[in-house]
Amino acid sequence: MLAENGYKTSVYTQRYYAYNLASGMPDYIANASELRSVEVLGAGKIAMNLIRMSLFRCLPVILKDSVGILTANQCNRNVKYTGEDGFKEYGTENADVCNRIKEQNFSEIDENVFKFVHLNGCHNSMATFEDYDVTASGGKEGILAEVRSSMAVVELYINRLKEIGAYKDATIIITGDHPCPFYDESALGGVKLTGLLVKPAGEEGTPFKVSEAPVSHGDIWPTIMRSAGLELPSSYDSKLTVFDADKMSDEERAERERTFVWHTYMYSNSMDVYNYKVKGSGKDFANWSVTDSEHFERGIMH
Repeated sequence: MLAENGYKTSVYTQRYYAYNLASGMPDYIANASELRSVEVLGAGKIAMNLIRMSLFRCLPVILKDSVGILTANQCNRNVKYTGEDGFKEYGTENADVCNRIKEQNFSEIDENVFKFVHLNGCHNSMATFEDYDVTASGGKEGILAEVRSSMAVVELYINRLKEIGAYKDATIIITGDHPCPFYDESALGGVKLTGLLVKPAGEEGTPFKVSEAPVSHGDIWPTIMRSAGLELPSSYDSKLTVFDADKMSDEERAERERTFVWHTYMYSNSMDVYNYKVKGSGKDFANWSVTDSEHFERGIMH
């Protein structure tokens, strides 16, 4: 929709969340680099992974757990793809995003630009962000360090927008793609909430406001489309922006329904997906109800 209306889209995310090669990205992605080199970082590890995959296929089901599940991400860590600009193809860690921001030409304002940046957030990492004196380590401290690193990148980007006078006209949305995943071996036992911060276009220097509006990630795209002055596609489940929801009466807020999808983590060879209906305030678990669920068995790895 944005591309059809002349918007240039750039995606900054790890290959794990998109494609190993930028050639798999849609044509409207502007920052996909031409592949320049492929470097194998650990031939021995790749060989062991292949052996594990073979064992997983051949062993009887009762013994498969002894081998463990091998993910595509574990394999991808052993190969480095480098694009024509010297960076990994659109795939980035926090420090790489920081470097890309520094290298970009911020001397003039670009119109009709949409940038999606996926940072590590509340995930542990051994990355180092020297500009902000952030060195991650294991456990809780490592996660907190990574959060500081992620927000430092956000701060850097916002400061660059201010430097060139683009901040006021920009719509900035900061959120998480999932809440805390702990205790994800079964159906939910309590609420799972993710923060959502929105700076609308046209505002600058206004006081920070906290809203209790019953919103969801489904309201993000309507917020973006309205900010860009575009009509909302009929396929959108939500037609409200986060600011529309904020203007609701107490009665309307209590009746508003959203959908939350929760899946258990695949520690074994199976997983469950639960669809929840959330009516009214998401802070009260009494307002959450399971509408349906589905069980998946993971047999032979393909």
